[in-house]
Amino acid sequence: MPRLPIPGSDEEQWGALLNDFLRAGHRADGATSQVAEVYNVRDFGARGDDATDDTRAIQAAIDAAQAACGGVVSFPVGVFRTTATLLLKSNAVVLQGAGNASIIKPAMPTGAAIRISHANDLFQCINNQVADLTLDRGVRPEPTAIGLTIEHARYTRVARLNVHNQGIGIAVGVPEMGGIPTQFVYIDQVFVSGGNFPDAGIRFFSGADYAVSRSFIEPSNRGIVMSGDANGIFIMQTSVINGNAYEFGIVSEGTGFARYLIGVNVENALQAQIHIGGNPGTKRIVISSCWLGAGDLKGATRTGIRIEPGIENVVISECRIGDQRMYGIHSQGSRVRIAGNIIEANSTLGARRFDGIYLAGGSDVIVQSNLVHGPNHRYGIYTAGNLDNYIISENILRGNGSGGLLDTATGTHKLVGTNLQ
Repeated sequence: MPRLPIPGSDEEQWGALLNDFLRAGHRADGATSQVAEVYNVRDFGARGDDATDDTRAIQAAIDAAQAACGGVVSFPVGVFRTTATLLLKSNAVVLQGAGNASIIKPAMPTGAAIRISHANDLFQCINNQVADLTLDRGVRPEPTAIGLTIEHARYTRVARLNVHNQGIGIAVGVPEMGGIPTQFVYIDQVFVSGGNFPDAGIRFFSGADYAVSRSFIEPSNRGIVMSGDANGIFIMQTSVINGNAYEFGIVSEGTGFARYLIGVNVENALQAQIHIGGNPGTKRIVISSCWLGAGDLKGATRTGIRIEPGIENVVISECRIGDQRMYGIHSQGSRVRIAGNIIEANSTLGARRFDGIYLAGGSDVIVQSNLVHGPNHRYGIYTAGNLDNYIISENILRGNGSGGLLDTATGTHKLVGTNLQ
């Protein structure tokens, strides 16, 4: 069995792994064939003319591949209109389009275009893949309309998928379910853009061991949401940006932990580029080597990174955070480390000024070796409220409007060391 692709690997490696998978014809029972069987949806009666209801024909092709213990369900160029969810519930099936012009177009305002899920056992739905397809809903979506949903399944790969005009572009996991109902989902080179996304571009509800890489998300409400008990999530080399107004770029909420944002670009959210919240809060969040900027949107209350009370174990390192309407970083969390960042030119809302870094509560906080500057800042770093056990040292706090550092927190046990002001 070929090994799974490494998130962030280059195109040549990804293509080689995909070709190995197809050549192996991997089957759930462990047997292999030299060539995976191909099931062209047109051979089962699909027309792809944007008028005929192709639901039954496509489902028949999927069922045939599942009955054969795996195979490739091929979508040629065309617009395949559907009126019900296409269900993939077995093993080793690839839904393979011919590129951007292979379009599945659901004609219903709710429900999923494609669902990959066994009824209740993720071990009965493994090694499936969706590649080189476009999902574009033909009617205005409700928030419950989903392009692709992956529920009780393992080792699912999504590559080069375009998703437009959905309530949620891609949903992973089962809402409000603990444990691991879903595991090992790899999303690479996905475009979630255009049209309505009243919920989110990509949403992780539960489960564990997920990755998003080399993707572009254009939200109309929220870009990527990690919620519920969803753990072990890597988001890498991905952009979340829209020239039009939207609320939040990336959201971490619920009870999940071990969530990593690495090399991510987020711009133009109205409320926060990255929002870490939830009650009880998420734990173990790493934000590294990210660019949080903004365009020309006016009237926003945008903050770069907002950490709500109750959040624990957050690391923010080597990021550039600039051009926010309010704070660069606003933290009320505990066990937070903010180190090695460039935080510049924030507080662009108007007459009222905000800080580069605002620590408004929490405990066990380290702010070290950051460069914070901006003539519109109130202060480079400002502490307030019941903030306990904190260290602020070795920061460069030059060129801020009212001063480099103002320490007004009422908590105890602090070390405010040497900072260049």
